[in-house]
Amino acid sequence: MKNKVKYAKALVVVSVVISLGAILWGIYELTNNEYLIGLGFIFAGVAMSWNDFSNLFKNKEWKNYFY
Repeated sequence: MKNKVKYAKALVVVSVVISLGAILWGIYELTNNEYLIGLGFIFAGVAMSWNDFSNLFKNKEWKNYFY
């Protein structure tokens, strides 16, 4: 059972990292005057991590979330 919990937490961390990467890439594309692609990446990054961040901040002991 502990392995499944660790696996699920690892997937959450990977999802957050990928979504932050998409947001950063969207900002990079905006600086290169590719507005539609940049906004698409930013929207996709926010949409991917919305549930993860909402669960993270609802948890009162969020410091223990990644451990």
